[in-house]
Amino acid sequence: MSNFPIPKRLVIRLVIVLIAAVFGWFGKDSLADESKTSNTAMNERQQTVELKGEFKVYLNCELVPSKYNDGDSFLVKHGDTEQEYRLYYVDTPESKDKPYDDHRERVLDQGRDLGGLGYEQTLKIGKTAQYVTQELLSKPFRVYTTEELVYQGPRQYAFVQVESGGKVRWLHEILIEKGLARIHTRGAATPEGESFYDHRDALRQIEDEAQDNGMGAWR
Repeated sequence: MSNFPIPKRLVIRLVIVLIAAVFGWFGKDSLADESKTSNTAMNERQQTVELKGEFKVYLNCELVPSKYNDGDSFLVKHGDTEQEYRLYYVDTPESKDKPYDDHRERVLDQGRDLGGLGYEQTLKIGKTAQYVTQELLSKPFRVYTTEELVYQGPRQYAFVQVESGGKVRWLHEILIEKGLARIHTRGAATPEGESFYDHRDALRQIEDEAQDNGMGAWR
């Protein structure tokens, strides 16, 4: 059989076609990987809610900056929704002076329940509570809510779960432990099924320990 020489130009064209096919294949794989990653991220964003008994549990929540955010009440984003929540069981003092008619009396009432603090002292505790809450909510957190309205809305009552000291804890318990909130306002059975009365008694024990340790308002 005779050998026919292959033109150099044809060889070059074949090499170019082969290279293009190889890179096209890897490019296809890369696009598929990117698409898969994007879909995974989208699914994680969509999976922002679970159910636990009667509670809706919103995962990976974010604190939304707002001039109304306080130690016990704040604006939260989960998924594509923003909602203002109010903590069950606790009332942190006002964090600043306000020109409302009953504002001063409210602050003094909070101070009386926190060991007899004066007006300015109570505002200082409220400011500290606001700061502590913002710090604890600077990382993703969970909101447990039955969507019960606070005084007909728009706020909703909630339990909020945060990471603190390497542990997952309830925000309202931390605020009482630090002496930054009084046990006051509406309560409810917890997501773990602890009754209102049992949980209130547990919070009172935490408050007693905060007083003994001279925490926050109890110094």
